[in-house]
Amino acid sequence: MKNRMNDYIDNVKFKKLVTEDGTPINDRRAVVDLDTGNVLGVVSPRYKIVRNSELLKAVQPAIEDLKLNPDPQISHARDGAITYFRFMGEKHQGEVRKGDIIRFGLEFFNSYDGSTPIGFHIIAMRLVCINGLVVPKSVRELHVRHSAGASAEGLRDNLVEFFPQVKNVVNLWKKWNGIEPTQTQLEEVMHGLFSNKHQEAFLENFKSLKSGDRNLWGFYNVLTHYTSHTMKSRNKGNMALKQFDIGEKMVNRIGQVFEPQLV
Repeated sequence: MKNRMNDYIDNVKFKKLVTEDGTPINDRRAVVDLDTGNVLGVVSPRYKIVRNSELLKAVQPAIEDLKLNPDPQISHARDGAITYFRFMGEKHQGEVRKGDIIRFGLEFFNSYDGSTPIGFHIIAMRLVCINGLVVPKSVRELHVRHSAGASAEGLRDNLVEFFPQVKNVVNLWKKWNGIEPTQTQLEEVMHGLFSNKHQEAFLENFKSLKSGDRNLWGFYNVLTHYTSHTMKSRNKGNMALKQFDIGEKMVNRIGQVFEPQLV
């Protein structure tokens, strides 16, 4: 069912597919929301449904151990086929520089259309301006695919040990805070990710920062302010996907452009 209190789809079931003339389609089947009749996805016979309630039940002990807020913020993409559960808390945070505090949390995701595995991202929020930051992939992600033997428990088993690695992210961002980028480097970071109009605006915003803020960390937060507060999507339900996608590309590009200075 679509849990009305917590706003997620749970009452799903496989249904057989047939062609217009009634011929069975044996190599595909539909995942259907039984409350609405909507087809959430078309998947292979190897695909295994893991319901959102199963995911939440499996990871709840780890959420408690990590002392995160047990009531998640829930969002969707693709008309509910993908669901995100975001858990934040005050225990896990770090200071990139004096007064600039980053709080970390976990965002679990699950899909009924095969587009994503069951998994989680370590996420970060910059408290001074509530920017959503993307944590570098090397310490960010763990997932289990929707196939035979898939279970949400596969995430829980490693979660508590995996999450404390966020301290490495704070140390990386401290390095960013000590790098003064050239305009050429900033243009390389933005190339192909934003329109020329946006690139010009970001550079102007960066130049208007106080001298102590005109570093790589300051520029990253100029970009994340846009992705967190201003960026729009034609499909509101896909905003989380779009924000994370552009955020991940920014982080990867920064790593490539500034690799010699980050060694």
